Amino acid sequence: MPASSAFFALPRAALCVLVLLGPAPAAPAQFTPLKEPPAWGSLNRHQFTLTRTDFEARLPLYSPDGSIHQWLESGPLGVTVHATPEKNAPLWTLHWRRPTRAGGQGPLPEPVPISWKTLQAFTGATLDRPLTGLTICLDPGHIGGAWAEIEERSLVISRKPPIREGDMVLIVGRHLEKLLQEAGASVVWARDRPEPATPLRPSDLAWEAVQSMNNLDPRTLARLPAKNFLRTHLLRANMLFYRSAEIIARAERVRALRPDFTLCLHYNAAPWGKFSRPRLYNANKLVVFVHGAYTGGELADEIQRFHLFRKLLEGSAPLELALAGAVADALRDGWGFPPENYDSWNVAARAGDNPYVWARNLLANRLFDGPTIFVEGPYMNDRAMFARMQAGDYEGEREIGGKIVRSLHREFAEFIAHGVISHYRRQLE
Repeated sequence: MPASSAFFALPRAALCVLVLLGPAPAAPAQFTPLKEPPAWGSLNRHQFTLTRTDFEARLPLYSPDGSIHQWLESGPLGVTVHATPEKNAPLWTLHWRRPTRAGGQGPLPEPVPISWKTLQAFTGATLDRPLTGLTICLDPGHIGGAWAEIEERSLVISRKPPIREGDMVLIVGRHLEKLLQEAGASVVWARDRPEPATPLRPSDLAWEAVQSMNNLDPRTLARLPAKNFLRTHLLRANMLFYRSAEIIARAERVRALRPDFTLCLHYNAAPWGKFSRPRLYNANKLVVFVHGAYTGGELADEIQRFHLFRKLLEGSAPLELALAGAVADALRDGWGFPPENYDSWNVAARAGDNPYVWARNLLANRLFDGPTIFVEGPYMNDRAMFARMQAGDYEGEREIGGKIVRSLHREFAEFIAHGVISHYRRQLE
C-alpha cells in the first residue's frame, strides 16, 4: 500500500489523535492554495491604471455589502489593503492613475487584451464569422465517468441508468465546440475527457483531509462511531480532490492557454436531500454566474482579498457581464424557464440589469484568469429534463414524454453558441 494511501487504513483512534494534535507541517502549495501567501507584488503591473472613481465603480460587484472597506484605507494617491481591520498592517497599495500633464507622458495602458474591455470587432471578423480572432476555452464542469459517484454528480431514480453531469456537459461542450468553430473561434479545453485534470487522487490528500478536520469540535469527533469518523475523513479527502485539486489544475491549464474567455458548463439541480435517495420535481430555473459577491466572512481571509483585487484589476467584468447577459437571454428564449432568485442567499448577488445574471465567488471563476462565465442549464432532477437526459444524445427528434424534442444536450449547446455569437455580431453591426 502506498504511504499516501495508508491513512485510509488507520484505525479511528489513530486518526483522532492526528486531528487532536493540531496542525501539521505545512502541506505542499498545490494542496492548500487558499492558505498560501498571496503574491501582492504580482499586481504591481496594474499601478497607475485606475482612477479612484474607476476603482470605486468596480468595487460593488465584488463586495456588494461593502465589507471589503474594513480592510481598505483610501487616500488621494491610492488605496491600501491591510492585514487587520484596525488598518495598522499594510499589505499592498494601489496607486491611482494620475491626470496627464500638458506635454507630459500619458497614463500607462491597462495590461489586458482589448477584447476584454472594448468589445470591438477583431481583424477579419464578419457577420458570418463574428468570432474570428477569438480563443474560447470550454470547461465542462465536474469530471464524470468513474468519478461521478465520488463527486455526487450521478443521479439514479427508480433503478434507471444513472445520469452523470460531468459526462453530459462534456457532450454539450463537443457540440458547442463545433458551433463556435463554425463562427470563426479557436476552441481550447480545460477538460476534454471524463478524467481528472489533476494527477492527484483522494489518497494523495489523506493528510490534508486530517488537517481540514482540525476545525471540527474535538468532543464531537471523539464520540463519533469508528465508521462515521473514517467516513468523515474519506469525504474530506474526496472533496479536496474534486473541489480543490481538480479546479486548481484546470486553472493552471487556463493560465497557460490564455483564452479570451472561458465558458464553464453545468447542469443545475434542485436540492434533492440525501444523495442516495434523490427525488424528481416539476421545476426549472436558469442562472448564469459572473465573478463577484465576496462575503464578509470570506474577506477575513487575506488570500480572498488578494483575489478580489486580482479580478477587479484584471478588468474582465464588462465582458463577463455582457456575455452572461447574451447567453442568459438565449437560454430564456430557448427554454422559457424563469430566473433563479438568490435574494435571500448571501453568497450571491444580482449583477447588472439582467435577472438571470448573478455574481458568485466560486473557486473556478476566482482562480481562472480572464473573463469566466458559469452557465447553469436545466435541473437534472426535473421530471421532464430527467426523461430527456435519460434519452442521451441523438440526431433529429424523438418523442419523449408526449412531446417531439431534439437532444437536450444539442439544444443547450446551440443556445449558448447563439448567445455568444449574437453578442459579437452586434459589435459588427
